[in-house]
Amino acid sequence: MKNTVVTVVPVTGPLAAEERSAFQAHEATIEHGVRTFLEVGRALGAIRDGRLYRETHGTFEAYCRERWQMDRTYAHRTIDAARVCEMLPTGNTPANEAQVRPLTKIRTEDGDLDSKAILRVWKRAADLAPADDAGRKVITARVVAEAVKPVILRRRNAQLARDVSPLVPCSTDGAMAQDRVPPDVAAGSACAAPGRKINITSDQFAELHSHVAALAKMMITETIPPRVRGVIEDICQIVLD
Repeated sequence: MKNTVVTVVPVTGPLAAEERSAFQAHEATIEHGVRTFLEVGRALGAIRDGRLYRETHGTFEAYCRERWQMDRTYAHRTIDAARVCEMLPTGNTPANEAQVRPLTKIRTEDGDLDSKAILRVWKRAADLAPADDAGRKVITARVVAEAVKPVILRRRNAQLARDVSPLVPCSTDGAMAQDRVPPDVAAGSACAAPGRKINITSDQFAELHSHVAALAKMMITETIPPRVRGVIEDICQIVLD
């Protein structure tokens, strides 16, 4: 398996007077205005996107760590939460970041926040939420997570299906599955996918599907259980050997 390596190139340089004024205002929001995660997230996002940290720090991650003792994950999560709030209908601002966090997982294939899907899920959460004594809906983090779960599961299953679809199972006697193999592929114990040849038996293919199903169920949680690592290793061994 190939690992994608992302190299962050530090960018430094002076700020224009307007940028410096904006930078100071955003920092004041973060320092004195940790009133709501929405304000802090907006301020952090503006600093990151405008690279307003560049006079003192080479990267946004270094700036957050040294200036605010805030790790990269928390900073980006706060920014994403604020942006999700901006996608919700007026008057629907969540009370805390935990309510929004599940929605930040709903993304397009490019990795951007999927605003249309997020709006649909939020409306679904509002439908699922219980009402208080005054009849007002109480949308908790748990309710939002329950509304998000089916969307994430469907998307992961679809992606897993796309990843597995090139694999072509062989029959138990080693013959090719003729209805799924191009006619120009030589017969034998090896199965083929477009552009490559894979040695895999029908038993291995069935085992692969079993692992994929198990993986899809386990990956809906935020924390990855140790079992998942074993499942991934088994899949890699079957596919790559």
